[in-house]
Amino acid sequence: MRNGVRTLYGKSPFTMNLQLTQLVNDLPTQLVVRRGTKKRLDATCFRGKEKALAGNLSLWNDCFELFADPFVVESLVIDASETVRTLYRSASICINYGPSVGWSGTDQIEKYTDDSLECFNLNEKSTGLRVLTGLTEFTAHHTNLVTIVYEVKQEGNVHIIIVHSVYPGEDVGELYGNVSLRESVVFFDLNHPGEK
Repeated sequence: MRNGVRTLYGKSPFTMNLQLTQLVNDLPTQLVVRRGTKKRLDATCFRGKEKALAGNLSLWNDCFELFADPFVVESLVIDASETVRTLYRSASICINYGPSVGWSGTDQIEKYTDDSLECFNLNEKSTGLRVLTGLTEFTAHHTNLVTIVYEVKQEGNVHIIIVHSVYPGEDVGELYGNVSLRESVVFFDLNHPGEK
């Protein structure tokens, strides 16, 4: 057991399966990160603490370190308890960590002119505006916010928190439609430089 979590090993589709000491609505709780999710996060937000790049975390090396952090786990469990009470199953939490956790992958849209932005697809269901990749006079800013997108399921007498995404910066909401117009944000390419 480390910092209130116990890692469960064995054959499963999960890279990480943690038995939390904190409870969601008085039921034992597990936190799960699927292999595919961890692989995607390693390529986006866990690219090395020292790499000043948009969307990269600098406080934790990987999911294991992030979810061994007692403040992160406690914040997530409190939010998951509220999510269960409201009968929603999918949710996200934006945790204000205090010190810088990395470089945001987004910025406020009003800082940019139309000629500094391009349209792009975030995924098959959503679009947005991205700062042109060669426009390095704008850098990704340090952020003390980390967003975790997750769902909560109940299996028997256990709540399971399944992590779907993690990223530094403001919660941009669900990825559907034009996210930039809806949330008033622009995105940076993952290779865009972060401020020093």
